[in-house]
Amino acid sequence: MRRTVVPGVLLLWASTLTPPAHAQSGTDICHGLPDPPPALNGDNALAGTSFRLRVRADVPAFRLTLRRLAPGDTNYLVHIADIEVARCSDARNIQTLPVAGYDQPLTAHSLQAEDINFDGYLDIGVRVEYGAKWVSESFWVFDPAAGKFVENDLTRQLRELRPNGYQFDARNHEIRIPHLTEPWCRNTEDRYRVEAHDRLVLVHSEAAKGLPGDGCEVVVSDRISGEMRVTKVERVARPEPQ
Repeated sequence: MRRTVVPGVLLLWASTLTPPAHAQSGTDICHGLPDPPPALNGDNALAGTSFRLRVRADVPAFRLTLRRLAPGDTNYLVHIADIEVARCSDARNIQTLPVAGYDQPLTAHSLQAEDINFDGYLDIGVRVEYGAKWVSESFWVFDPAAGKFVENDLTRQLRELRPNGYQFDARNHEIRIPHLTEPWCRNTEDRYRVEAHDRLVLVHSEAAKGLPGDGCEVVVSDRISGEMRVTKVERVARPEPQ
């Protein structure tokens, strides 16, 4: 499996609440940013930090800034942050994306860029919910016609999946969704194909259930002739006590 590779650039830049003088004068507010690191997955992003993002080589660059708002609530989704999108060329604010979640520190450290719908443009996402074995992200895809980041059926579907991470397979236009199970079973994986850049179609499913006193059973299903059909049933024995 190959990770998504896009001709885009995401650069880190420490910002302040007051725009610098060159931003006020209408020149490039992202001028002079350092070269990007070899890999950046968002784990070192802090609220109040800005990024220079070029979603594709032929699209003008944007500055993305994550602003913290409410401290978060462990029981309710709240408006915890905003992502401000401005043009690097003239500092014009293009849009503000509200982020609803539970855990503000998690969201503040997770701003990232990835081509999630395989259309050749980088999209953005942040982590907003998590449990012991899963994490949920909010995504916005770049709409080249509007020149903005938007939510659609794909982004809403992705948020509801609650996987143990997202793996984007650009070659096959598939998104792999791994799941953690119990220690006496094996981890499972679902795969979705992205169709028309805005819709998920389940093509592979692995469902695990425990067997009383004897490990677990994993039912594997695949999409065949347009329908999900069981293709394998695997029994995993409980390991012997050490």
